[in-house]
Amino acid sequence: MVHTAILFVSLVCKTVQAFSVMSEPDPGFDTFFTTNLEEMLDVPIQFDKPLPSWLRGTLIRNGLGMFEVGRRNFTHSFDAFGKLASWKFYGNGSASFSTNYIKSDFYKDSIAKDDIAPYLMFESVKPSFNEFQKMEALLRGIDNMNVNVYRFFNRQGNNYEYVVLNDFWKIYQINPESLDTISSVTADLPHKGHSGSYTFLSFLSTAHPLPEYGTSNHFTFVSSVSLIPGIKSMISLIRIKSMEEREEVASWPVDRVPYMHSFSVTKNYVIIFAAPFLHQRPLRGLGCIAIAYFSIRAKIKEMHI
Repeated sequence: MVHTAILFVSLVCKTVQAFSVMSEPDPGFDTFFTTNLEEMLDVPIQFDKPLPSWLRGTLIRNGLGMFEVGRRNFTHSFDAFGKLASWKFYGNGSASFSTNYIKSDFYKDSIAKDDIAPYLMFESVKPSFNEFQKMEALLRGIDNMNVNVYRFFNRQGNNYEYVVLNDFWKIYQINPESLDTISSVTADLPHKGHSGSYTFLSFLSTAHPLPEYGTSNHFTFVSSVSLIPGIKSMISLIRIKSMEEREEVASWPVDRVPYMHSFSVTKNYVIIFAAPFLHQRPLRGLGCIAIAYFSIRAKIKEMHI
């Protein structure tokens, strides 16, 4: 007990010291929340020390670039428009830098209107959307892939496909050389034995797929919120065979869908930790809206509009 108490006091003291250090202003930290509109391609860069001649390849990172458009600004940093940055190392001691915004529908609509367009976000905007715009945002969903960059191998085409992701099923394909946005991709949901796309609202996933041991495939998961009373929601483990080809490995019914950011994979197991981080209320209103929305969208697709 004495050793435990001493350890606890020591940890508390270290925590207080760490908090004291973190609470001090860090020069330059504000730039993390500052919009930078510049875009550039293959601009030569220099380093204080020479680069090793064996260093060859491209490092691409995703992040936040724009925090306001026109008269509105985001109130949460995670909603800022995604911006890619890359450092190319040519294997001869030289390097270059590129940066480009992810040209999502959300980004393009906002730039065209000189205002933040109504899409689903982590938080609100300021000034706030009106009620009609909030409904519009709900129907459009999330369209801001500002978290991760990943690549899948397409065995059929014998090529790599590069994508940007967020914690959602939808992704965007990019060109790794120019950082241009190619197109959005919403892969078909490979649910087995389910009663159709109108039963579930499946959009929550992870920005961090993981490789399947010994293969060129990858794993991800998708959370499906039930829209029909009496039918449980689901968490499904998905195998990614290419950017658009997916197959369901397993699924588990749940009373309520937890929010999950990531998961783990070993040689023999996939570990999904469903923490009790849940919605406080059932999504009844969202369910009704979603059923109407997907029904209309399906009918438009049938009519080839």
